[in-house]
Amino acid sequence: MKTNKCKLMWHAVATMIVGGFALSSCVVEDNPATDPDTPVVKNYSERMVPVIDPKGASQGMLMLRFYNDMPNVAYVSISNFQ
Repeated sequence: MKTNKCKLMWHAVATMIVGGFALSSCVVEDNPATDPDTPVVKNYSERMVPVIDPKGASQGMLMLRFYNDMPNVAYVSISNFQ
């Protein structure tokens, strides 16, 4: 009797989880990237900065991105970092 209750409980939990994922996948939001009538507004700026090694030698340039909500934090793409 106890195992049947456990199986029923786990089945109910699994159904709620799967149902939640299924319902969340049905949500549609307006995406400016796919809506041709909406202008795309960048919320960041990009700057090229020099890369200097510890000995002071120039190692080239690197593109950094600065988002408007945190303008003092520089972000770099992983491909550029490598």
